Amino acid sequence: MRIFALLCAATLVPACGSQKTLTEAPAPTVTIVVFGDSITAQAFVPAVTPSFADVSLGLRPDRLTTVVNWGASGYSTSIAIKIMGNIVRDHPEAGIVGIAFGTNDAYNNSISAATYEANLSAMVDTAKAAGKIVMIPTIPYSPKAELSGLPAFNAAIANVIAAKNCLAGPDLYQWFLSNPSEIGPDSIHPNATGQASINRLWAQAVSAVQ
Repeated sequence: MRIFALLCAATLVPACGSQKTLTEAPAPTVTIVVFGDSITAQAFVPAVTPSFADVSLGLRPDRLTTVVNWGASGYSTSIAIKIMGNIVRDHPEAGIVGIAFGTNDAYNNSISAATYEANLSAMVDTAKAAGKIVMIPTIPYSPKAELSGLPAFNAAIANVIAAKNCLAGPDLYQWFLSNPSEIGPDSIHPNATGQASINRLWAQAVSAVQ
């Protein structure tokens, strides 16, 4: 993660003619921890450019915006729900929590959309109880037949956002549906261009949070 600090100095000239330098306070920092699966894990890495931090600085030069990558391969909400409390406890610096699960849940309908919605709702409750702002993206589109049920899972996300007063994260489903060339050869994980798009779309969403 690359972190940029903006420090400015202003020179004041009092009436008596003497000079003194006033150093302004550092720019405020906004941190989001994105808790997700391998799609998250592979996206927020130093090799991906432009990075979340780069895009965020361009969008909000008034502040320092950083991301904590808490993506884990193979994770679904059935696993994540058990450690959501640890995530928010271990990252007090993060005022925003992104919850980015669903691909593994929806794969061959390993759990029902209703169970997914209940799991997601419980995770949101845990994050909000810790005072976090919660942002939830849609699940990225995939052309695989095993993921044909994604629309029902994304509908569950919309239900949770509305019921729990969460922030809508980037619409990754629509992005990859419209830009299938950014999906990798396994038809699930984004390629390098798609990973850069994920960084940009997340940065755009977070930049709107005051």
